[in-house]
Amino acid sequence: MTATARTLYAIGRGSPCRNRGIREAWMDGATDISGRPRVFNGSPDVGCYENQSGGMVIIVK
Repeated sequence: MTATARTLYAIGRGSPCRNRGIREAWMDGATDISGRPRVFNGSPDVGCYENQSGGMVIIVK
């Protein structure tokens, strides 16, 4: 996926969709469409991308 595609469809910092999803048990350890953790800061975002702004995230696989 290109950076442009992620930019077009990802939610922004001020979006009302941030942290408004319903957390389900299957989300623990799951990733969003870009391979980043599905839940960040307690609740998932609405949509297929999880906004993880506000700090550095390092994913080791």
